[in-house]
Amino acid sequence: MMAELESLAQSARVGHLRSARTTLFIVGVLTLLVNGFMFVNASAEVDAEINKQIQAAGPGAVVNQVEMAEFKAQAVNQVRLIYGGAAALGLAFILLGFFIYAAPVPIVVTGLVLYIAGNGIFALLDPASLGRGIVMKAIVIILMAKAVQAAIAYQKETASAKNKAGQDLEVLDEAD
Repeated sequence: MMAELESLAQSARVGHLRSARTTLFIVGVLTLLVNGFMFVNASAEVDAEINKQIQAAGPGAVVNQVEMAEFKAQAVNQVRLIYGGAAALGLAFILLGFFIYAAPVPIVVTGLVLYIAGNGIFALLDPASLGRGIVMKAIVIILMAKAVQAAIAYQKETASAKNKAGQDLEVLDEAD
């Protein structure tokens, strides 16, 4: 009876790890796709912002085209660096999802830390981004926090099972 309960508890932990894996995959794919699109669209985004600034300057504003072209090139590079880094973060989430069963605790904790750090960096760049999608961000953090708990329990249970199997082998060796 006790073995059945332990097996049931371990199945629940595996389910939590599967949920964490799915969360990592979903966050990774969405992050990669959105930021990949933004990376490709960086030039248009910079153009739109430059046009807003020119319009805000008024109808008599004189724009040095050479300086504007240099500014635009630098701005596009900076924006692409930001979106490229965020896309790489999405790829990291996907890779973590693939390897979650190899080292559950470090991988889930790494995923959680990367998620929080990524949101923190974007909040520094654009404070309004912290409030956008706050419910979804909270859900991801809660799911990942629960996955950390499950990963710790899963890893302890797995280590305990290995130790028990090792003790059983020692008993068999002594019997010979």
